[in-house]
Amino acid sequence: MREAKTAILNRLNDAKRGAISETVANVRRNQTGSGMRGDKIRTYRFQDDQVTDHQSGKRIKSSKVMKGRFDLLWK
Repeated sequence: MREAKTAILNRLNDAKRGAISETVANVRRNQTGSGMRGDKIRTYRFQDDQVTDHQSGKRIKSSKVMKGRFDLLWK
């Protein structure tokens, strides 16, 4: 009887650990993205003196961004 109880508790603990690790894996996957080109937020093109923010769709001179004027990308 004691062995059966231990076996059942072990199975329940394994199932719980599996569910927790699956949840953690899903959270990590959602945070990191796919790593593809469509995931990028900003493109810096110093040769053209241009920074493009892909979330707002705005472009400004990279020299302004280098001076700390990121606010121009969000206005």
